[in-house]
Amino acid sequence: MKQPEQPKQLSFKTTFEPDRLEVKIRTGSTAIGCFMLFWLAGWSVGCVLLFVRIREDPQPEMLMFAIPFWVSWIFVVVYASYSLFGREIFKLDEQGASFRRRMILPWGRVSMPLEELIRFGSVEDETNSATGQSGVVVNLQTIGRPIRFGSMLVKPERNWLVHTLNQKLYAWQRLSNRKPTLPVDAPTIVFGRPLPGELLSDERTLRTTSDLPLEPPSDSRWKRHESWDSVTYSIRGRFYLSSIAGMLFLNLFVNGIIGVFMSHLYSWGDPKERLYGIEWLFRFLFLIPFELVGLALFLGLLLIVLEPLRVWSWRFAGDRIVWKLTWLGLGFRKTYRIAQADQQGEKAPRLDRLEVRRIYNKTAKLPNRLPLGSLWAPQGCATYNVAGLDAQGRTVAEVEGLTFGEACWMADSLLRSRAEWFR
Repeated sequence: MKQPEQPKQLSFKTTFEPDRLEVKIRTGSTAIGCFMLFWLAGWSVGCVLLFVRIREDPQPEMLMFAIPFWVSWIFVVVYASYSLFGREIFKLDEQGASFRRRMILPWGRVSMPLEELIRFGSVEDETNSATGQSGVVVNLQTIGRPIRFGSMLVKPERNWLVHTLNQKLYAWQRLSNRKPTLPVDAPTIVFGRPLPGELLSDERTLRTTSDLPLEPPSDSRWKRHESWDSVTYSIRGRFYLSSIAGMLFLNLFVNGIIGVFMSHLYSWGDPKERLYGIEWLFRFLFLIPFELVGLALFLGLLLIVLEPLRVWSWRFAGDRIVWKLTWLGLGFRKTYRIAQADQQGEKAPRLDRLEVRRIYNKTAKLPNRLPLGSLWAPQGCATYNVAGLDAQGRTVAEVEGLTFGEACWMADSLLRSRAEWFR
């Protein structure tokens, strides 16, 4: 590929050293940030006046009316700070890659070792296009979750940066012999015992227990527990402050507006404004869809707050596969029956092999049963499933929503520790 020409003037800062490359990129526009501050001055006056009015006449209706204005003020302050002071800092060196965001204080740090990095590229990110930005970002593909940054870059800057980062990455991987060993571009990888005379190809790779064991990617939070008769893979929910803050803002804003209309309906304020007859019935029926939306937002906030109590697990025992999704031990459970290799006349299917399948998301979506606060699979980002198949190629059970490294590690470790389950 021809090397793109470096733009004469870059909108980001780069630091080139023999053993390190660092990039600092602004996350917002100074013009937008200044406009937000100007608009915030008038908005602040209105919020103060509402506060004074409520202190003088503390009516529930006025409080409901003021809440959306106050939470909007906080949102504008955060957005203006992000536009003026927000930075994305990406570093690539001989050890690997690290990325963090900064808005006055640093947050959201991610690090990946060199052997888990695959390639840099450009991808359309729906989460950024929704904000009115370019929607195209720099994408670092890894065996774990991708690292994306640079939504404010223009195309010549982005192309030059991607090419430069790939050059450095490939050079350091060659020198240290730390390249990814898994076939990351294969749509399906089969983990099982190879049959005599079976052909291998780039699109269908078979692994056996003669290879070295695979390790989970460094960003994986899956845990493996093994006993004498079973293997269990589990992941616990995580506390996401940004998700809680976002859902809390939506709840206060939407439910505050709904509360204003409900105050008229149920006469929380002045009794003289009470509604009667057909007018009350019409307002009651009109508010039902909005109340359901407000209730759904509240339940979403509750689930995110309780996310650290959620445990999702897959247990592979001698004659069954058990899926569980629980909060403090209470939740949902499903059992898939399988037959062991030494059972005679079994009716349940017997596992023949495991497949790692690549699933592309054409639209942004939350992978099934992943933590509610980790929308990490935007447009163009693949997730992977581990499927257990019988001898006829029928899927017995399927673990969904994994990264590539997690799926390969899970299939490889299960095949090694419980080889007697497979033909």
